[in-house]
Amino acid sequence: GRSAANTPGICRTGQQYYAKAAIEQLSMISRATPDLSTAVEARIALLQLRASAKEQLAQGVDFDTAIRSAVATARSADQNVILSLKFTFDFKNSGRGGARVMTPNVQDVDIALQDRRTLLDLRAKGAENAEISAVHKSMQMRSEATRRDILAHLLSARIELATQVSRVWKQRQKRRGSRALLASKPKLAIADKNDEAASDPDSS
Repeated sequence: GRSAANTPGICRTGQQYYAKAAIEQLSMISRATPDLSTAVEARIALLQLRASAKEQLAQGVDFDTAIRSAVATARSADQNVILSLKFTFDFKNSGRGGARVMTPNVQDVDIALQDRRTLLDLRAKGAENAEISAVHKSMQMRSEATRRDILAHLLSARIELATQVSRVWKQRQKRRGSRALLASKPKLAIADKNDEAASDPDSS
């Protein structure tokens, strides 16, 4: 996305805006919104989250723990603007011409941190670009499979909801038909008695 003019940390994609902040190449991205002020609020929340993580790092807390703690604190503070955060890690392999990859955007901070750790461990052991690329591809495939599973679950839930709504509607229609039938029976009985009285000569 392009950076919104004169608004650091706010990016624009089409007619929507989102906030972004990074710490040690781990980017945190808010949900896109057509409302610029909401994106600005998200940016402020992300800066607070980053400051919290940096404070913990300065105290000797390891990176993963600091990020998890800062994210949990931000989400528990009822900051709706960052409840749907996504994370991605910008990685570059060692040496000239080292492979550069971005891990898949994920909402689960633990998965993002796991992907980051995997790539950093590969770099530390001197992995070649080909190995980095292979591992990155597997991350992308996993992310795509997860996305498909989520979509399939949502579709299944919608079908089940539609089935339940249809069942309830049919039950209500059936009850209405039964009530209408019961309401018509007394009238038919009265009409039958009137007909009998009219046909009986002794009744006049």
